[in-house]
Amino acid sequence: MNILDKDKVFTTGNTGHDEFTYIEEKVGVKDFSKLIEIAKQSTPPKELETGSITGGFAHNQLSKLSDTIANNINDGSIKQFFVMAGCDGRSSKRSYYTNFAKGLPDDTVILTSGCAKFKYNKLHLGDINDIPCVLDAGQCNDSYSLVVTALNLAEIYECDFMNYRFHIT
Repeated sequence: MNILDKDKVFTTGNTGHDEFTYIEEKVGVKDFSKLIEIAKQSTPPKELETGSITGGFAHNQLSKLSDTIANNINDGSIKQFFVMAGCDGRSSKRSYYTNFAKGLPDDTVILTSGCAKFKYNKLHLGDINDIPCVLDAGQCNDSYSLVVTALNLAEIYECDFMNYRFHIT
């Protein structure tokens, strides 16, 4: 990181980087005016994709859909679940997870959280009987929901192990 970049990094808590601008709290208020001024002068980021997604599939919501999901598993409409929590990042050269998502069969549901989804969540991967093929639990700290969901499915279908791929036959 060069010195110009360091002038654009602000913190509001302990980071261990004294060279960054620390925004102090004064009488319960933080003054972000310097940060806002720099943001106004900066070039906006380039949009990588357009479209919309349906989110909010944390374990509480997925448990409400459990009968529908089970029916789709039982009738063979859903055959595989993949938990994808890696990251392709903003670089157009990084596309491992995007390519992986594109290559999955139509009977697959992706359970995701964190930034993994940001390049493939708008690919129009479709749905399976009104269940989106990408079920987004939220951000990284919502990965817990994916684990709970996978463990619940494993219990329902009496799987005695879990690995990178939860496959239902």
